[in-house]
Amino acid sequence: MKSKEIRNNERFLRNAYEVTEGIGMPIIAKNKNPFPPIDKMLSYHDTRLHDHRTETQSLLVHFFKDDHRFEHLYYEKNEKRDFDRIKKLAQYSAVCTPDFSVYPEMSLPLQRMQVFKNRWCGAHWQDKGLLVVPTVTWADQRSFEFCFDGLPQHAILAVSTVGCKKYPVPFLRGYTKMLEVLQPEIIFCYGDRLPEMEGNGQSFAYKAFTKKETM
Repeated sequence: MKSKEIRNNERFLRNAYEVTEGIGMPIIAKNKNPFPPIDKMLSYHDTRLHDHRTETQSLLVHFFKDDHRFEHLYYEKNEKRDFDRIKKLAQYSAVCTPDFSVYPEMSLPLQRMQVFKNRWCGAHWQDKGLLVVPTVTWADQRSFEFCFDGLPQHAILAVSTVGCKKYPVPFLRGYTKMLEVLQPEIIFCYGDRLPEMEGNGQSFAYKAFTKKETM
């Protein structure tokens, strides 16, 4: 690809979707249609290209796993591979946005980039017709300035408590701030809810993925 083509390539510029004022975070819109019942959360690792399970329309695909297993979804430049993955995700009831990790020890620019990747994937998938559930993640209080940007209020959101029981105070601090800022309608929680977690939620037990990773 020539320099001029790269300069005008949307996958390089990441400017195809509406963004917030100020920091310019891609916006994930609130779902307008009635949300289907969700019986289970399914790891992206366990999705299938041709999934003939009868319960696919009650499965919510999640990305609560190591970042390196799904980073290709953001960095993919091949349109056909991108289309094939979206076609695979479309078999299921809905899909969470990728849980790109945000840690307190990260520099703030890197934290913002992780959140940006989450929002961009959500906006991209919505544009392609998928039913998207925004995954919310945060680090320390510094991240509160941007980690809720681009997310809809009074909507259905997803969080995970996996690994948070060792650090309940910072998790609950961010969770409480999320409730204040976004006022979610329902919170899908992957992992056991902590006793202090308020809000209308539905929990799904942690389950290790079952099959070998495929791109």
